[in-house]
Parts: sequence; C-alpha cells; structure tokens
Amino acid sequence: MIRIANLVSGKILLERAAGPDGVIDLRGEDLLFGDLRRLPLRGARLTAANLSCSDLEGSDLRDARADFSDLSSARAPGTDLTGFHAHECRMYGFNADGSNLKGADFTRASMLSVKLRGADLRNAVLRGADLTRAVLTGANLAGADLSNAFLSGANLDGADLEGAMLSGAVVRGCSLRGTCLTHSELTLVAFQNSSLAGADLRHALLASTQFWRCTDLADAVNLDEINIRNDIAIDMRTLRECGARLPPALLAATGLTTHQLEGLAD
Repeated sequence: MIRIANLVSGKILLERAAGPDGVIDLRGEDLLFGDLRRLPLRGARLTAANLSCSDLEGSDLRDARADFSDLSSARAPGTDLTGFHAHECRMYGFNADGSNLKGADFTRASMLSVKLRGADLRNAVLRGADLTRAVLTGANLAGADLSNAFLSGANLDGADLEGAMLSGAVVRGCSLRGTCLTHSELTLVAFQNSSLAGADLRHALLASTQFWRCTDLADAVNLDEINIRNDIAIDMRTLRECGARLPPALLAATGLTTHQLEGLAD
C-alpha cells in the first residue's frame, strides 16, 4: 500500500495497493504536486498520469512505464530510473540531476530545459526527443541513441557520448566543450552555431555531416582520426576561421578545390 499526498496542502490524493502482480497501477491519475518520495514504484504503471510538479526523489522507479504522462517541473534527483519508459512524455523542466537512467527510453519525449547534470544515461534511447535548452553537463550518454533528436541551446559540456548514435540530429546553438564524441555516429548531423572546443572526435563517423558557423571547430581534438565516409559540408565562415588548422582529410571531404581553399587565406 502506498499513500500519496499533496506537497503543498498535505491532503491525501490517493492510497493504492499493488495488484496481484505486485505492481502499482497509477495510469491516468492526477497527481499534480504529488509527494512520491521514496516509494516502491518498480515497474509501476504511470501511463498518461499527471505527475507535473511532483517530487519523486529517492523512489524506486526501475522499469516503470510513464508513456504519454506529464512530468513537467517534476523532480527526481539521485533517483533510480533504470529502464524507465517515457515515450512521448511531456517533461518540461524535469530535474533528474545525478540519477540513474541507464537504458531508459524517452523516444519522442518533449524534454525542454530538463536538468540531467551528471546523470547516467548509458544506452538510453532519446530518438526524436526535443532536448531544447537541456542541461546535460557531465552526463554519461555512452551508447545512447539520439538519432533525429533536436538539441537547440543544449549544454553537453564534459558529457560522454562515446559510441552514441546521433544520426540526423540537429545540434543548434549547443555547447559541446570537452565532450567525448569518440566512436560516435554523426551521419547527417547538422552542427549549427555550436561550440566544439576540446571535444574529442576520435574515430567519430562523419557522412553528409554539416558544420555551420562552428568557428572553434579547429579546437576540437583528434580531428585527424575522424572516420569520413563521404562528403561533408563546412560553411565559409567556419573555413575562414579554422581552415588552416583543419586536417587535410577533413578539408578534402568538403569537395572544395585546392584553389578555393587557398583563396580562404586572402
């Protein structure tokens, strides 16, 4: 039996016993401002529940299913969310700093301004997720799937994306300073107005990748060890700022002639 009260008034919102399978069922429940701290919610059914402004800190949410739910402004720092499922979940301002989100699935979730600093997101699925203004500094996203994700104004400084899949992602106005992108899949990624100083691109796979106004691209490390499969695009501003310091193989992949490249110095 669990009891959930309102964080503000203390009024009991609901009491619920586990079903015959030992799982708590909260599907469709309105738990706005709910106090769900330190509850045994492993495998809980939270589909389409309203959990906005709720506090889930310290609860066991391993393998819980919260597809189509609302977790806007909810908090769960330092919480075990291993295998958490949140397909198409609304998560504006969700705070899970330092949480364990290994293997969690946030496919097509709206994750604007989420705070996931230092979180463990190894092998997490964020396909098509909207991570606008997300804070992922120091997060571990090794092996994560961010294909077709939208990262606008996101901060991934010092994050680990080794072996991550970013195919088709839009990386606009982001900070990836000191980010590990080794062995990552960057096919069809559009880097726009983003900072890559100190980012490690060793053995990253580039194919039809675009760099627009990434004027510190030359300050990324191990650029000479990038795996380039076909042509890439680098805009003229980036080339003027970085051209002389970019490795020949990277420049050659732009398809520009020697004469055009020489003209950048004029």
